[in-house]
Amino acid sequence: MSPAARTEPTAQWKPDVEVPVYSLKDVAQHKQKNDMWIVVHGKVYDVSSYAQDHPGGAETIEEVAGMDATVAFEDIGHSEDARELLQPMLIGVLNEHEAQAGKPKKAVKVVSRAPASSPAKPSSNTGIYLSAVALAALVAIGARVAVTARTMNHPMFHRLRTSRLGGPNDFWNGVILTTAAFLVTGTYAFNRVSALFSVTSGFTRYPPHKKASSAAPTRQVAGFLVPNEYKTLPLVRKDTLSPNTVRLTFALPTPSTIIGLPTGQHISIRGPVGDKLVARSYTPTSNNADPGKLELVIKLYADGQLTGGYLANLAVGDAVAFRGPKGAMRYRRGWAPALGMVAGGTGITPMYQLVRAICEDPADATQVSLVYANRAEEDILLREELDRFARLYPRNFRE
Repeated sequence: MSPAARTEPTAQWKPDVEVPVYSLKDVAQHKQKNDMWIVVHGKVYDVSSYAQDHPGGAETIEEVAGMDATVAFEDIGHSEDARELLQPMLIGVLNEHEAQAGKPKKAVKVVSRAPASSPAKPSSNTGIYLSAVALAALVAIGARVAVTARTMNHPMFHRLRTSRLGGPNDFWNGVILTTAAFLVTGTYAFNRVSALFSVTSGFTRYPPHKKASSAAPTRQVAGFLVPNEYKTLPLVRKDTLSPNTVRLTFALPTPSTIIGLPTGQHISIRGPVGDKLVARSYTPTSNNADPGKLELVIKLYADGQLTGGYLANLAVGDAVAFRGPKGAMRYRRGWAPALGMVAGGTGITPMYQLVRAICEDPADATQVSLVYANRAEEDILLREELDRFARLYPRNFRE
């Protein structure tokens, strides 16, 4: 079959298709490195061919091979791209009884029925007590007005009437009014001071997730990439960085053309593998500040579907199909005052994209710290570039 006749697996996907029904016992038989099945949301997937291309490494999949991986899959926070990649790997479904038993139970949380627009503020018991006393004082004023004439004829009140206060009720009403005014004012002041000194620091004051930005940049310049269409670029340079790592440089249509990739997003590469087309996601090391080119740093795995054959054998002049931008995140200046990054292996490329954008923007004061793990020193990708950013921009970036 010629490359032109091939179709992408995701394009062949049909929502309604007959597939075998398996039990967890059946799935458990497939947990070898070259034969790995997993269950995600009641569906059975054969991920053997994808393990080496997994951004977290093959070991991540090996840990859940032969098991229901639904919880692990959701805990990681996989993107829509990951869910899309799973589709062509579907080989069956879990039997209904086990699928229902394996569903994560929904957590139950007691919440207030109050409208979300008017959240309850923490209150002080002392403030409540003071408010109650003030109210009682005001009620007492009304009670004083209702004192009977017989009571007011008491000798003590007679002496008060002849004093300079001017009337039998003036003295006590004055005391009560003054007390009430003091308590109301004191309650307000107490609540203000309590709010000022209340302890709200710590990680619990921040939401567990930060919503992806949906706002478009103020200056959106059209670039090469088209989200729903694969377009080809020629390979113009191939540099070997290590025995299993290469830098691929592709030429954009004109020297002034930019990629059109917002910071925080990535691209998809599609290539022929056997008799089908395989697509994988990558983050370029170049960005919109590099007109005329698209650069990728890729680690090659011997048994990787796309990296082991197609990308490893690319020669200068070959055309490669790209699509994008992809991904929910779109970074903008001021997104957070500080960012902590943890990366391993080829997972450094999306981090590098963000580090570069922050460091090269003079108006961005975001502070970034990076922990980058590798098995061996020679496996460290983009080491020179990262060291240079740490040296030139110490206020923004540290390793």
